[in-house]
Parts: sequence; C-alpha cells; structure tokens
Amino acid sequence: MRLLLVTVLVATTSLAQTGTPRYTGIKVHHKVAIQMRDVLDMFKRDGIDLELNGATQTVIVDAYSFSKNRRLPQKAAAIAMGTDNDNGINIWVNLDIWEYMSYERQLITLLHELGHDYFNLKHSDDIDDLMYFQLSPNRVTMKDVYNYYKQLAPLCKNKLQ
Repeated sequence: MRLLLVTVLVATTSLAQTGTPRYTGIKVHHKVAIQMRDVLDMFKRDGIDLELNGATQTVIVDAYSFSKNRRLPQKAAAIAMGTDNDNGINIWVNLDIWEYMSYERQLITLLHELGHDYFNLKHSDDIDDLMYFQLSPNRVTMKDVYNYYKQLAPLCKNKLQ
C-alpha cells in the first residue's frame, strides 16, 4: 500500500509583509506548514539560524495516516525519521492524531521531534523535559511552548558554533 505524499514549499526568500521570517527549500506538508513556520520563527526571533535552507540540509516534514501502515507507531503524534542523520531533517506527523491536537500541542510535538532529529536527543525520564516520551494530558499554553523551546535554544548555540 502506498502512502500519499502531499508537500508544499513554505514561501518566500525574505520577510513577508507581516515581518515574519519565511523559509525556502523546506518541504512541509500543508497541514503542518503554519506550525512548522511558527516553530522556526521562535529560533529566528532569538537570532538563531538553524541553517535549514534546503541547500545544506534536506528538510522534509510530511504527514501520513499512521493507521494505514501498521509498521508505524499508532499512538505517536509524530516521529523523527532522521535521528542520527546530520544531513537532513525528516519528520513524519500522524494525521490521525495531529488534527485533534491543540495548536500548542502541535508546536510542542514539532519541538520534540526537532530535538530528536536536529539535535539527536533521546527520550528523557524527566516528566518536565521536552524530550519526555509523552506530553502531559493537562492543558498546555503558549507559555508551556516557550518553556519547552527554551530547553532547545541553548543547544542550538552550541551546535552552530
């Protein structure tokens, strides 16, 4: 059984009229594009360039219905397919779960998968850590998103030096 791949390029080469940075050369599924842009914007606002330009690294964020492929983890919201591969980022989002998640949970999920795929981080035993294997069932807010982001930001500066 073949999985349907639908990707779009996330837009222009410079700042959009809103002043929000945009990214070129990154293939992102249309149902994930806004969330991925917003995650990358967090780094940009802090002056962190992840060098995700499609030229130095292949960057693909795709979305699938995991229920149609029993080899994929059915309860996972997303999986990092490029862990330990520093030539690119490849994240698969589970549409069966993604479409029912809040915007904030979606952002945290993408940050978590970037933790695996970009930084090669493993799962943590600390329930308050971004890399804990499961997000708390409690309601999450943008403050939570930012607190999780702050766990990755220092790693960026170390990786890019």
